[in-house]
Amino acid sequence: QEIDRVLGLLTRLKKPVLRESLIGDLAKAIDLPVAALREQYNSLPEVVRERQLSRGTLIPQRPPATQSAPQQPAQARAAVPVVTAAAVRVDPRELAAWQDVLGGLLLAPAYLPYLRGREHQIPDSDLAVLFGAVTTLYEEGGAETQAGADSGLDLNALLARLGDHPARHRVSPLLDRASRADDLKVLLEGALRTLWKLDYEREQRRIQARFKELEGQEGASEEIGQLALRLRELQTMNKSVK
Repeated sequence: QEIDRVLGLLTRLKKPVLRESLIGDLAKAIDLPVAALREQYNSLPEVVRERQLSRGTLIPQRPPATQSAPQQPAQARAAVPVVTAAAVRVDPRELAAWQDVLGGLLLAPAYLPYLRGREHQIPDSDLAVLFGAVTTLYEEGGAETQAGADSGLDLNALLARLGDHPARHRVSPLLDRASRADDLKVLLEGALRTLWKLDYEREQRRIQARFKELEGQEGASEEIGQLALRLRELQTMNKSVK
């Protein structure tokens, strides 16, 4: 199904030469014969339909000219809610993963380098402040531990750095959460895997949205081909982290 999804994107390419080239690249990337992948492409419903239309063996169905979409009453149209940024909810998987991460870092801050570059993704402002305090303390040498070591962060120094910020009240629950884990390394690796999965889902949605924007545009064939390859690359990477 994943291969069909990628091949389906190639049906939007207007240039057959570029499409054939990309089919060859995909075949090489997934270790399949080009002929087999081309046959799979030709069996896609949209390709079969296009072939039938070009041969005149399929007559496209059009709705009667008199039919039109029903109009909504003015009150119903006005009642449609407007989605604002404040109404967008945080994915509970992402919040839980970051709670595991912060709890794990309190016990084993040497794992911090694996999280560098992700701090802007933290969906909770208090957790973001706490992550920043842990990072600063670690960089100042307040947590010279090795990954897997029993000694954790200097909590007194951490609380002093947080001062009266509400984030200080998250420290104890996060410690308790991480302490209940049978294996801290497994906890952190599971959280990182979840964050990667969420990154994958977001990037996949972005690519699919871009495909819709490019559909029918002149000169978009090259970008569509690049997006198709990127989507296939993401799907391959996603399998490797399961």
